[in-house]
Amino acid sequence: MNDSTVTIIVAPNGWGKSRLLNSFSSGAPNEGSVLHQRHPNGNLFAFVEQTIDCPTIASRVDSVLQTPLVMGGASLDQARTQVMNCLTRFDMEWLHNSDIKHLCGGEDRIVRLIAGMLRSPARLILDDPLGMLDAKRARVMQDLLADYIKGGLEREYSHVHLIAAFSDPSHEVITSFTSATDALLIGEPQNNSLESAVSSFCFALTNNARGTSCTLRLNDISLHAGERFLICHRSYELVPGKVYVLTGPNACGKSLLLKAIAGKLPHGVTLSSGQLSIGGHCHKGRTSFSSKPHILLVPQDSTRLLTSFDAFDMLQRMCASAGEALAKEAQTLLTRDVIWSRRVTESSVAESRFVTVLLAAVATITNPQISWLLVDEPDAYMDREHKRCLNCLLQAVAEAKKGVIVVSHAPDIYTPHDAIFI
Repeated sequence: MNDSTVTIIVAPNGWGKSRLLNSFSSGAPNEGSVLHQRHPNGNLFAFVEQTIDCPTIASRVDSVLQTPLVMGGASLDQARTQVMNCLTRFDMEWLHNSDIKHLCGGEDRIVRLIAGMLRSPARLILDDPLGMLDAKRARVMQDLLADYIKGGLEREYSHVHLIAAFSDPSHEVITSFTSATDALLIGEPQNNSLESAVSSFCFALTNNARGTSCTLRLNDISLHAGERFLICHRSYELVPGKVYVLTGPNACGKSLLLKAIAGKLPHGVTLSSGQLSIGGHCHKGRTSFSSKPHILLVPQDSTRLLTSFDAFDMLQRMCASAGEALAKEAQTLLTRDVIWSRRVTESSVAESRFVTVLLAAVATITNPQISWLLVDEPDAYMDREHKRCLNCLLQAVAEAKKGVIVVSHAPDIYTPHDAIFI
């Protein structure tokens, strides 16, 4: 593949795409999500992995983006101009002076992809680059990748190599680069009947539902972060027994609204008007409900919540306490999917997210004190089978007369659903 211009790898979750990409980056350990490194032949390569919420030395976006350019020999003014040009293409100029720790998933993804691309390395390795991006930003990223391939970005190498991996073969970027692609590797499906097992498990799960939900009311809600108003005077009345999909462009406030409902707004973000109420309990965005009913939030970086647990044992314990029938279906599920034979830390990002949502669905349905399940963009990086299984899980929660709100850039995954556009 050394003579290739573009190498596209399409394979289902769990196939080993991320490990393969890591081997292309000389197998160097990558603790952050952007790695710049010199190959033994002197050429620069960059590896941008999936993981969000990674540690970084710099705290401001402009430092994260400008530093590799300055290290490569650019002046500070040149680096600043290049960074602003890229951010402008995404209509995100205001990001340059933001704290990277406070970015939403899509913003974080864009910043790290730009960081990997700006120095135009000889080899650019991207792990599912369009995950967590809205349709507009995905097209912009596709254009930037095309510029990288065609030489539209300043670079020191006459020949470059883009290696990108995807879980969903429907991404436009795959077909757009077909003419320039010298290698297309498609991993074979594992054929483990996961979808059938999840469907049977969900049927047993809804038969073990405990408790009911209450109407969730958002009255005249306004959210702002610093000087930016994200959501202005919105009101919603959400009833249990439905799947609501919160959708809209990157950085419009979807994740923050979800955190506000759960009473977990981060510092720097304010609920400037309105209030939220459920079952007669009200709060202003940072106070958790002190008594029933409770809300369970699965954030974007939820995989961190399970790093010290064995998912296999956790699911078995949860289902055993709910009844023999559910425990039996859980055992069937555990034998069908290879992820359950590994610890969460050994699984892919998509597999870990799926496990987290599955455990959250079990907890929501079987615990009478939990009435609403909030899930932040769980389908990013998932293949088609895991997306269908994800929909099955969330529909089961709704059938159990509990409420579901899910953030997604692909609302059609969830059928049926009520869409809320931000």
